[in-house]
Amino acid sequence: MNEFINDAKIFFNLSIDKINLNMSNPDCINSIMNFALGLERLFKGLLYSINPIYIYTEDSFKKTAYLLYREKIIDNPPNFTEIDQNSKGDLLSFRESFNRSRYFSNFINTHSALFYRIGKFRDLIAHCELSKLNYEDIKAILNRDFAYAIKSISDELSLPILVEFDNPVKFDALYNLSLVIIEQEELVNKIETNFVAHRIIWEKKKDDADLLRKLNTKMHSFVGVLTASSYTEDFQCPCCMNQAIIRFESEPYIVENEIVGVDSILTELQCIYCDLHIQDYKELDHLKIEDEYWKTIANKTDITFLA
Repeated sequence: MNEFINDAKIFFNLSIDKINLNMSNPDCINSIMNFALGLERLFKGLLYSINPIYIYTEDSFKKTAYLLYREKIIDNPPNFTEIDQNSKGDLLSFRESFNRSRYFSNFINTHSALFYRIGKFRDLIAHCELSKLNYEDIKAILNRDFAYAIKSISDELSLPILVEFDNPVKFDALYNLSLVIIEQEELVNKIETNFVAHRIIWEKKKDDADLLRKLNTKMHSFVGVLTASSYTEDFQCPCCMNQAIIRFESEPYIVENEIVGVDSILTELQCIYCDLHIQDYKELDHLKIEDEYWKTIANKTDITFLA
């Protein structure tokens, strides 16, 4: 392990303790800055492990030979003009080390927008008024990406970074939180992408009067269908805003081996106007279909539901 990786751990440890969903603005500044500094060291550590000259802005033989391998150079070299003994070895910037690291890590490459954003915050903190910072964005990045990015890069490149955290319990908690946040964001993106496709379908149907009459007739036949284990109700489609069908499954509510009632469980939403069909419980929960349905029923019947 090289010194750049060791330095990265120091900065990551300085970041982690203050990261939470309600962190203050000063904590946001300190944590994102240390995160950025740690990432820069991590990028350089990756490059150094592949070839030490990759961390320098000038990586020619002349500029790096004496800097990196002076102990191997013979006492009376043939021509010192081929070697710069005064080279300062200027290191890459955050942006430069990040761009080179993309060639050696799938995670760094596929999450380039994230690291560019972190680098942008680093530059703003170092050079501009702090009023230009988007603290909510910083907070979101730290809670969603800090632990996830470090663990993902470490796992991909077999870097022993995780074992060095001073607060491994906090790191594990942040990592689990990041998985929840990422899953939620992926769900939202999935729903929005699906809605875009089905809105296009509705746009193609909405001006066909004959088709709409048939769909209206069909819709009325679907609403209020009751079976031994399920029933249907009408509900506004969250995609095209037409009338859709929601289906509830009925299950007996049993207490001490006696049926004392019936539970209604929302299982799907179907719209024949835009062809939207949702059965995934996570999507139904996210869209709050059942909550909105019962609110509508309460408003229609003037029922007050007690918590």
